[in-house]
Amino acid sequence: MKKILLLCILFGASTAIAKQEPNPISPQFKHVKLEEFTAMTLDIMPHAGTQLIFPFVLDNPDLQPLLKIELTNPDGFEVPHDSGKVKALLSGQNTITITGKKIEKDPTVMGNLFISIGGYNLSISLRSTLDVRNHVSNIVFDVTEKERDHLIENIIKKRTKQLEANYQEKLQKLEDKAQSQALKHISLMATEKPDYDNFKIEDEIEFDEERIIVFIDKIIQYGSTYSVLLFELDNRSNKDFQTNNIEIRALTEKREIPIQGSFNCPKALKSDSVLKCSFATTQGDTLDRAKELKLDLITDRGTGSIIW
Repeated sequence: MKKILLLCILFGASTAIAKQEPNPISPQFKHVKLEEFTAMTLDIMPHAGTQLIFPFVLDNPDLQPLLKIELTNPDGFEVPHDSGKVKALLSGQNTITITGKKIEKDPTVMGNLFISIGGYNLSISLRSTLDVRNHVSNIVFDVTEKERDHLIENIIKKRTKQLEANYQEKLQKLEDKAQSQALKHISLMATEKPDYDNFKIEDEIEFDEERIIVFIDKIIQYGSTYSVLLFELDNRSNKDFQTNNIEIRALTEKREIPIQGSFNCPKALKSDSVLKCSFATTQGDTLDRAKELKLDLITDRGTGSIIW
């Protein structure tokens, strides 16, 4: 009798357990390898939702091609797929949420979700379900370390290319502006009668028993704005020189003042040849006030100076 009673109690308990309601939905994370072509099937519970988590921001403009979402059954599932919702809901995000709508008649609702971004193409078969055991709340897409580095490298290359293009565009605008200003200055200079300061100074610079004769001719002044120094470099040796740089300084009793300007002088100074050079500056007043002027000639064989 006691055994029968015990069996009835155990049977009744197991029946009660079997009749218990399913456990409520609990968050789950399922990892899926993200590949160039990724196919999968998802069971979606009405109003529960499944979140797709990507390893990058979805609206990153450096990812090519850009994000594209297509949902074949918007009556059974809700996914931000039109341009307005995508821009509003996915801006700066790395997740897409799929929500199942309420099932009215047919217990099984199906559809397809197609996602493409940055060279990855996902084909996801959607299927409605009322069984909580089939529901996964989060899908985490993983990429290998090599693929992640490849993504970063491509983004850096694209960003660098864009920065270079922007730089070249700005540089071209500056060159166009500079050319326009130069033409304006030339037109002004053409209307002004220049003044001349004649020097006719000749001096030499020695470089390891080789010498270059520097002949300072004159300074041409256009009003109070522009001054142009004319000079020649005469290589009286059987060796070639390379003029790396030329500098002009104004000497006062206390210091040397560098004169900013632009040189027009060929780099190659061949043996037994003469270069005609010029130096233009807007610091003509500094030239006029200088007690003396100094020219530094910097070559591949050394540096020398003359003072006049």
